[in-house]
Amino acid sequence: MFPQSRLCLFAFVSVFFLFVGPPSWGDSSVETKTIELGCPFYVSAKVDIHSPAGVPKGDILYLHGLGDNKDNHEPLISRRVKDGYRVIAVDLPSHGQTEGSSLNRFTFRKLGSFILSIEKATRDPGYQARPLILEGWSTGGLLAVRMV
Repeated sequence: MFPQSRLCLFAFVSVFFLFVGPPSWGDSSVETKTIELGCPFYVSAKVDIHSPAGVPKGDILYLHGLGDNKDNHEPLISRRVKDGYRVIAVDLPSHGQTEGSSLNRFTFRKLGSFILSIEKATRDPGYQARPLILEGWSTGGLLAVRMV
């Protein structure tokens, strides 16, 4: 168990970030794109591309879980960017700001194809020289494992 003083500090920091937002992790940039995907997806996907200062060590394609959205994972994404990775975070169909076909129309295979389409649409010129890492939370983690 935490000593009482550490628990109080943890509660204060948690509430502080709840109202103020996560800490800034240094020089980085965020670009938000809307990617229109037609047949077979019919989705307008909202994607945030977080780039570190300097040359990225690799690209991370981040997938959130069901009933969630990419904005809820900002502290984790910011940490990855601070560590030197370019992070592509997408709202899955029927989640966050992604609109169009219902998630109920997607199988894991179709979600995998959707994610690969997002990766292709967000590549930058140096993508072949660095690794692509799939990372996910909850069902997004399961999707990442199934894709590999």
